[in-house]
Formats: sequence, C-alpha cells, structure tokens
Amino acid sequence: MDEDAGARHKAEKDALEAAEAIDRRIRDRRTARVPKIECPYCSHAESRVVNSRPASRVDGVFRRRECLACHQRYTTSEILIGKYPKAS
Repeated sequence: MDEDAGARHKAEKDALEAAEAIDRRIRDRRTARVPKIECPYCSHAESRVVNSRPASRVDGVFRRRECLACHQRYTTSEILIGKYPKAS
C-alpha cells in the first residue's frame, strides 16, 4: 500500500512539474516576441491605447497610442505571427 501511494505521489509530482514547464514555455514565447513599444518622440516606454482597428489584408491590428509622458499620439501596427492555445 505504501509503495502504491509513493508511486502515485511521484507520478502526480512529475505531472505537475511537466505542466509547470509547459506553462513557462508558453509564457516565454508570449513575452519573447513582444517588442517594447517606445514613443517615437520622447522614447518613453509607457503609453495608452486610444483606438484599435483590424488591419486589412493581414492578421493584425493598428493601434493609435498616446504617450503618457509627452502626450503625443502615434500609430503602431501589430501582426500576429503565431497562434497559441489560450491558457486556462
């Protein structure tokens, strides 16, 4: 009985470690490809999205942004390069 419980515990621990490794890989993929968007006027890293619209002909989006430092507005285009399953 103790051997069965120990084997089950080890199997559960291994499954949990494997799931955490998959979560880390998915998280790394999502963050590795996201470029840091800086204001083209003052190079400040933080902005707010004023407007978004789908890009025609490509799987992407255009975003109108406003810099939180200098309040200048600029447009960014973001193109989807890969699809990942939603994390639950």
